[in-house]
Amino acid sequence: MGTLSSGAVFGQRLAETVAYEQKFGQHLVPMVVEQCTDFIRNHGLNEEGIFRLPGQDNQVKELRDAFDSGERPSFDRNTDVHTVASLFKLYLRELPEPVVPWSQYEDFLACSQLMSSDEEQGQQEVMRQISLLPQVNYNLLSYICRFLHEVQLSSKINKMSVDNLATVIGVNLLKPKVEDPVAIMRGTPQIQKLMTVLISRHDELFPKYKDKPPSPSLRMCAQRSMVGWGAADPQTGTTAGTHKGERDVSTAEDELENWNESPRKRTQTLPVQKCAGTSNSLEDADFWKWSKGSPVRNNQDPLREKHRRSFSQDSRQTVAPCHLQLSPPGDTPAPPTASVAHAQDQERPSCRLTVTCPCDETLSQNTATDSSQHCTEPKPESQGEDHRATDVAELRAQLDNLRKDFESKRKDYEERIESLEKENYEVWAKVVRLNQELELAGKQYEALEIRLQNANRARQEAEKRNQLLEQELTNFFQKNKGN
Repeated sequence: MGTLSSGAVFGQRLAETVAYEQKFGQHLVPMVVEQCTDFIRNHGLNEEGIFRLPGQDNQVKELRDAFDSGERPSFDRNTDVHTVASLFKLYLRELPEPVVPWSQYEDFLACSQLMSSDEEQGQQEVMRQISLLPQVNYNLLSYICRFLHEVQLSSKINKMSVDNLATVIGVNLLKPKVEDPVAIMRGTPQIQKLMTVLISRHDELFPKYKDKPPSPSLRMCAQRSMVGWGAADPQTGTTAGTHKGERDVSTAEDELENWNESPRKRTQTLPVQKCAGTSNSLEDADFWKWSKGSPVRNNQDPLREKHRRSFSQDSRQTVAPCHLQLSPPGDTPAPPTASVAHAQDQERPSCRLTVTCPCDETLSQNTATDSSQHCTEPKPESQGEDHRATDVAELRAQLDNLRKDFESKRKDYEERIESLEKENYEVWAKVVRLNQELELAGKQYEALEIRLQNANRARQEAEKRNQLLEQELTNFFQKNKGN
């Protein structure tokens, strides 16, 4: 499964995907849904069995991998429509939480049961449940129902009526949290009935004025891999981006290597335990001084490694934050309590690295000279490396186990879903066949009734003729006796 920073689409939370894709333009639904529906709208509305017949598995997998890798593959006329429809259903099926959240699954099914007894009240309850959906879920459900309504308008050609579309799509939109096959089969008729109402009455249930883009707060929560570099005003020294947490000082050195001509600035917060006299000890060690030819750039200074590890280890016991600022030439920061200036590079514009600690400004020089007693001694490097290596190994083992567990469960669920879809299709085909047989039997029954009525009429006419013949014979014999 891809991460958000890699642009993965399948298997990601709906809200995060929609918020992430806002940087490509305003979209109410995920771009993969828009692309699939647009292609089907242009090339697949007259395709018989659309959404019911499966597509080519290898092409579906290739398209899925392309979307997860951050690409946006284009569909041409040679692309199989059923493959695109299968990709559309696969996206809905792989959502971590379905379009109708698990918390409202039973409520929606209850609406379906209520409509059986009181249709008007049931529809009002459906509207109330729809209003409780998150905005991104509402937008996607509304978009899908409108699109399915377009598909069923060509049902005479594509053989996909509202009931058929509700059957094949509804199970991907409404799913129980525990996917028990028995529970799924029990809820399928209710889901079909509910989806039929949502599709056929989409104008009433999903008015277009309620379609709204995701809120700015949601977009802020879905930012990917914030780097924190930004343009700053060289006169004011305003910081454009801020990072929190612990970071090696070597990262700052690497960034200075690629510093641009434009005025840019970065501020970083480094938590340390005690700050008294830190600047004096660092200045004495020439810790912050370097140039392009300095051995520090090649990681040959053992004192630099020592101080870097000391900063990394002391930051776990935070008492007061220290701010590390890199400012371009001409940027004059406020006088810090502890600051060290860098040597200027003759070939590039110089930069200033400032360490600011909120320490007591009234500390005497005697306290500053004895600052080494106030700082926590770093742990031995070997212990830190062993502990870190052990943690990394444990995390990798746990991650491998989670991946294996996830893959096994995903394959199991996919197999169960495919088997259920096949069973559902077989049941649907059997129902269609039984309906045809029932219609044929009804016609035969009507024909037999007509034949029976004709036989009764013929029998009645024969009885009348017999009675007439008997009367004629009786009259004939009476005349003969009289003669």
